[in-house]
Amino acid sequence: MSNWSFWEKSRYLDGIQDLIVGGGLVGMSTAYHLKLLFPQRRVVVIDRDPFSAGASTKNAGFACFGSPSELLSDLKHSSEGEVLALVERRFKGLNYLREILGDDQIGYVPCGGTELFREEDGFLEKNCVEKLDYLNSLLETSIGKEVYQLSNDHLFFSGKKKFVASIKNKLEGSIDTGRMVKAFKEKCMSIGVEFFNGINITSVNKNGSSVLVDDTEILAERIFICVNAFAKNLIPDLEVRPARNQVVVTNKLLRPIPLGTYHLDEGYIYFRSIDDRILIGGFRNTAMEEESTQVFGLTDLIQNKISSFITNYITDEEIKIYYRWSGILGLGDVKKPIVTKINDRLFIGVRMGGMGVAIGSLVGKELSELAR
Repeated sequence: MSNWSFWEKSRYLDGIQDLIVGGGLVGMSTAYHLKLLFPQRRVVVIDRDPFSAGASTKNAGFACFGSPSELLSDLKHSSEGEVLALVERRFKGLNYLREILGDDQIGYVPCGGTELFREEDGFLEKNCVEKLDYLNSLLETSIGKEVYQLSNDHLFFSGKKKFVASIKNKLEGSIDTGRMVKAFKEKCMSIGVEFFNGINITSVNKNGSSVLVDDTEILAERIFICVNAFAKNLIPDLEVRPARNQVVVTNKLLRPIPLGTYHLDEGYIYFRSIDDRILIGGFRNTAMEEESTQVFGLTDLIQNKISSFITNYITDEEIKIYYRWSGILGLGDVKKPIVTKINDRLFIGVRMGGMGVAIGSLVGKELSELAR
């Protein structure tokens, strides 16, 4: 049973006009754009976590929009037009995020993104290299520039084993995830958006008139569901499933790895330099069933794979792990997000497909415009 006083309920939780459930990147963007569209309305964001429970403050800080191996994999299941639209949306979304907040506020560094190949990735490497001109030609129609080029980035690591090839996307970069979320929240608050954390919504009235917290109903004129991977808990018939990614950050290195964002194996393995440390995560494809969960946590299998990969491929220095965490992605059978109006009172913006940094701000804008 909720222990809210008369003052808390009547002064904070009553009289909400636009209620956003989920305080991550999509939720903040939705709130921000709603307030711009309807400056006189009371816009409130509620989240169960002190920061944001899913992935917005738990991601790796990659400002990316697609590696060659990922796009070639997508092309096996989708048309050229569908893949092109997906990449274009990500690219525009990243630029829109930078436009809203500014590069300094999100710690954006235009360091590029590099796909690396191990000796065991021979077939994948061959396919990517052979299709490089095709991919560049395909993407140039919407991005307007050559995206991919062969590079020597694979030579700059000192693990026991060696990377054998690399392809660089010079248009990608990195961000400071914490600074990004903090800056967006401050921008929202500066125009009158209210934030209440530590409130766990347990159900949503299907007509969009209210949400339930324990046994207490919170009324709102309109409700916007922006909880990504956790949306199925509130709207059971949504086609969205969770996927856990485990991440670690090491001690500071005497010889830091080159500035950049690096990934392998269709994006399932990724790492970067952060404050002279190594941030590395992924390997979800080695335990798909176990990692298809919305439960935060770490497993020995994935943690051991991460440690072994650092030693084998990234550095010969002795490594200690200083930070370990997990984040939850929202995926579907297709990579297109769900941005929909159920009725005049209930709106949904979820299923970022692991590309929330790239498309989250744009999805929030699109969701707010459905409420015009």
